[in-house]
Amino acid sequence: MSQHGLELYVPRQHKAYAKKMLKEEWNYECAYCGIKERHKELTLDHIIPIKKGGDDSYSNLIPACRSCNLSKGHSGVRQWYFDHEEYSTERWLKIKNHMNRKTEDVFAA
Repeated sequence: MSQHGLELYVPRQHKAYAKKMLKEEWNYECAYCGIKERHKELTLDHIIPIKKGGDDSYSNLIPACRSCNLSKGHSGVRQWYFDHEEYSTERWLKIKNHMNRKTEDVFAA
């Protein structure tokens, strides 16, 4: 994750909270393969890579195990995930729903 991107979309004081919240929302499981990880071992992945026009918005970040994060790299999520041996229709729908969220909705009081 870029050093300066997340604070453009998530208020600076909520940056650490946003990371924790993402992992909690996914029950500390990799969004792609479903493996459960400890909080510090779970990474955040850009669903749409920065190099492909993605950003650091809440809806473009998703918890991923290191294996899936490294395997996906800069690939587009749709093709990579459909070819992924751990593909799950249920997880794919959850990923799509997550991508449609707006940051301001997540942090609304």
